[in-house]
Amino acid sequence: MQIQKPKQGYKLIKFLFGNYEEIPEEWERVKLIERCSKKPEYGALVSAIEKNPKLPRYIRITDLNEDGSLRDEEWKSISTDDAKNYLLNEGDVLFARTGATVGKTYLYEKKDGLCAFAGYMIRFIPKSTQLDPKFLFYYAHSALYWRWLKSIQTWGVQPNVNAEQYSNMLILLPLIKEQQKIALILSNIDSLIQQTETEIEQTQRLKKGLMKKLLTKGVGHVKFKETNLKVKFLKLSIPESWKVESLANISKIIDTPHYTSPLFDEGIVPVITTANCNITGKIDYSKVDYTSYEEYLQRTKTINPLEGDVLFTREAPLGIAVLVDKREISVGQRIILLKTDETKILNMFLVYFLNSDIGRMQSSSLSVKTTVERVNIHEIRQFRIPLPPIIEQKQIVMILSEIDSKIQTSQDYRHTLKTLKKGLMQKLLTGQIRVKI
Repeated sequence: MQIQKPKQGYKLIKFLFGNYEEIPEEWERVKLIERCSKKPEYGALVSAIEKNPKLPRYIRITDLNEDGSLRDEEWKSISTDDAKNYLLNEGDVLFARTGATVGKTYLYEKKDGLCAFAGYMIRFIPKSTQLDPKFLFYYAHSALYWRWLKSIQTWGVQPNVNAEQYSNMLILLPLIKEQQKIALILSNIDSLIQQTETEIEQTQRLKKGLMKKLLTKGVGHVKFKETNLKVKFLKLSIPESWKVESLANISKIIDTPHYTSPLFDEGIVPVITTANCNITGKIDYSKVDYTSYEEYLQRTKTINPLEGDVLFTREAPLGIAVLVDKREISVGQRIILLKTDETKILNMFLVYFLNSDIGRMQSSSLSVKTTVERVNIHEIRQFRIPLPPIIEQKQIVMILSEIDSKIQTSQDYRHTLKTLKKGLMQKLLTGQIRVKI
């Protein structure tokens, strides 16, 4: 096998799977344990107790998000006595060792408060003068890391990577100042991503509050009347000029036939199921099955979704409405097709209402509770909607659409940042791009 000569300032080293990697001359290939201050440690083998802000937080493998941050919801505590030998210090890095989360990592920082770690986590303590903890954290999110992890996992009842295997993990390591600079660059991108996610959450909360107000109080009204949507405990005060209509009176309701033909990972026409219906009101095409064009044409004889029609989920996730876009689609079972009478209701107004808290409550109230929550055609026909005049519907849709546009812009920016970070990580952590120090 002929080995290509490295470019100036670089050297070739044998790395993963016997392959050669081109890295800067001053970089090293080291085992993780060689740059740690002590042997790795397994966490506490005690059960979690209920969340108590006065006690240490108990970090388990289920508490980690994909990006290595901690989940905010449903965290647990550990008693002070049980935690004393497992309390985390600034710069400690935890590796998940088993289960579906194997390979996930967490970098402890003081802002996370007093924390101890559980038995399915392994603690490594980097020598801060030789291995920057943040550099290690980012390295453990790189493509190189996941390739290594996949190659050494022990597969049994569930995947497992032990302390010795993590200790022997090979790392491409620049000098400490370059590590710190690389970590700073990636950390700055993470900060921008976090800021953008905060903006998205704030705007989504604003939209939720506005939806509740606009879809029941309208725009500029001073006189209201009580109405009952025939849902237990759900009484509303709506403008006097509004009507309350059943869904059957303002749209044609078409049930979808059972899908008997095979579906494919790739094909011509996407088949939309409940999994592709997003609460934002848009169809999610990221994970979709396909069917042939011939099958699509056959199904259009009974159900023909056109641009502007509304799809409504009748099973889990129950009660979500999305607008059909310009694409040719086929619709799977467990979805209702709604063809609105636009002299009475705008399709996007209907989508907003069905996806609102009031709409979702009505769906749940009218559903049949069996092994899965399901709403039948008869109940869907009785679905009641507070209805303003078309001109006011247009105002409401315009206001909410502007907020949706702002959310979409922020989501696009977040995607751009994540793509940038992913590309930079690969190049910075292998020395393809150098930083000035």
